[in-house]
Amino acid sequence: MAACDDTAKAVDQEASEEAREMEADMDQAARDTEQAMDNAERAAEQAAEDVEREVDEADKALADEIREE
Repeated sequence: MAACDDTAKAVDQEASEEAREMEADMDQAARDTEQAMDNAERAAEQAAEDVEREVDEADKALADEIREE
């Protein structure tokens, strides 16, 4: 009976350990996902600013060209 109890305790400890490891992995994956989303948001904001700047430059160039004519 003691051997069964020892085996059950060992299995329970191993399962608990694996559960903790899985939880830690999931937490890390959540942090990685959040970081990736933040990076993507910053990249999208930068791209929007770049496009806006390019449009402004094109508008200015067109206005200059029209004035020269």
